[in-house]
Amino acid sequence: MDSRSKGDPILNEWHSLRNLSWSLQIYAGENEGQFPELLEDVESIPGQWRYFPGFSSVDPPDTILVASSKTFPGADGTHLIGDGPHRMVLSLGGRRFWLKETDYQACIKEQQ
Repeated sequence: MDSRSKGDPILNEWHSLRNLSWSLQIYAGENEGQFPELLEDVESIPGQWRYFPGFSSVDPPDTILVASSKTFPGADGTHLIGDGPHRMVLSLGGRRFWLKETDYQACIKEQQ
């Protein structure tokens, strides 16, 4: 972990999501493209995440696979993400990004 992120909860979660992405991609690679049914089936990584099982590597890469269980404010004094609450999101293709809560809810509804 980058020494600059020690004590910064947002950066720590961002790094944790990166590590989780790697673990999920490795799992899928070892299991014919299938992601695990339970997040606990990959290595244990700290952080609270919402996981959306049932996808494989042949599904659209922009499908949300993991999201933070909580929202983050648009600005917390040290970070400026954008207006309104946002979530950290990991797409099936391995991309990490911030998504406005309203957009996140719409995406989840669409992909179910």
